[in-house]
Amino acid sequence: MKKSIQLLSIALTIAGMASLSSCGKKIKDVNGCKSTSAFNYNPAATIDDGTCQMPQTDQKTIAWYVTGTWCPPCGSYGVPTFDKLGEDFATSCAFVNLHSGDVFSSPAGDTLMKSKFFAGTSVPRMGEGSKLVFPAGVYTDIAQNVQKMGGAINSTISLPMYVGTFLSKSIEGNTLNITTKTKFTEAQSDVDFYLAVYVNENGLSAAQSTTTGSEVKIHNHILRTSVTPVFGTWVAGGDIEAGKLIEKTFSRSLPALWNAGNLEYIAVLYYKDAATSTGRTGIANVNFIK
Repeated sequence: MKKSIQLLSIALTIAGMASLSSCGKKIKDVNGCKSTSAFNYNPAATIDDGTCQMPQTDQKTIAWYVTGTWCPPCGSYGVPTFDKLGEDFATSCAFVNLHSGDVFSSPAGDTLMKSKFFAGTSVPRMGEGSKLVFPAGVYTDIAQNVQKMGGAINSTISLPMYVGTFLSKSIEGNTLNITTKTKFTEAQSDVDFYLAVYVNENGLSAAQSTTTGSEVKIHNHILRTSVTPVFGTWVAGGDIEAGKLIEKTFSRSLPALWNAGNLEYIAVLYYKDAATSTGRTGIANVNFIK
């Protein structure tokens, strides 16, 4: 009997040691990005926590709208056109309202309106990418406006992509921090690239003149500021190899009047030929987040 008790005690001791050994060898789970194509791939991660920073894989564009709350055609034809475009191309096109001479005007907007891309006197005028689609004002037919602008947007987003920009943002107190990661998927030469980052605000209420009077409207995609120089900060030029990655970080203070929850952030990658004989300028790609 005594011998049986001793054997049982030895067996329990061995089992306990084995259990402790097993616990000691247990691998602790590590949260992180498990996608090997992500900028922040973590080879040690055992659980994908949804934080992967993926390179941009699609061509996007930007639509501009020069407007004013004092402008009757803007209220009757321009705002409805831009709102409908925003619904139709919500994932493939960034939208920017450039307000002229009203409470929503901004220095960045004034600079863009006076540039060769968007220069003019007609309001509302509207453009896509680096070209004016409606240099002399939109039509009174909203459906026609949407069709013409939509055609311009579709022609750009159908182009093959050779460079893309990832964006991330954080707000600490009243400080906005934006990180961009621009990656070239094809080699480039004799072209300079400039990255601009714009901040828009949505959901702003104001009286808007229309052709029949005035009414309170919700104004979206209003350009608040450019975190960079308006036409961008230089990021790459000369001979650029495929796979080249450029990371930039920008910071600025957020005014108390801005609603941080209604802001959207747009990265526009401009290009300019290094060869003065051609002098081509335009937009290589666009990306945006909220």
